[in-house]
Amino acid sequence: MSLPGVSVRKDELTPIVEILQSEDYDSPEKMARAILQQAYESFSERDWWVVAMRNEGFNILYGLHGTEGAAQKALEKNELGLVGECGVFEVHYAKARQAYVKAAMSPQPDKRFCKTCGHSWASHGVRNSNPGCVGKKCGCTQFEKEGK
Repeated sequence: MSLPGVSVRKDELTPIVEILQSEDYDSPEKMARAILQQAYESFSERDWWVVAMRNEGFNILYGLHGTEGAAQKALEKNELGLVGECGVFEVHYAKARQAYVKAAMSPQPDKRFCKTCGHSWASHGVRNSNPGCVGKKCGCTQFEKEGK
């Protein structure tokens, strides 16, 4: 069985061909493991599509589909026997999510603001950054975090 709407891309074939031509593997099992790991790696770098059904307040997802068209076709043909409210949704690839989490967990720039004038902590003391800023008059000794 193949995934609907999935066609193998040239850039996905090249690393697998390299594994097959390599003499680095001393057993077929090790080569097969490397091929499966590479295939998973390649598929984790793709966007996918799922068909979703709302079932008494719960969402049930069916997929994966390689293209939006393949997912829409499965929904229209109702190959899955779905009832009620249904739709097609994109699922972004795993590596994009990993990059998002890494960026969200990285140190963020200082988001403190002056209690007197409301301008950012970083902009105080920068000559002519904001002529209306009273930072030089208030001394900016008290700052608060964003949203307080």
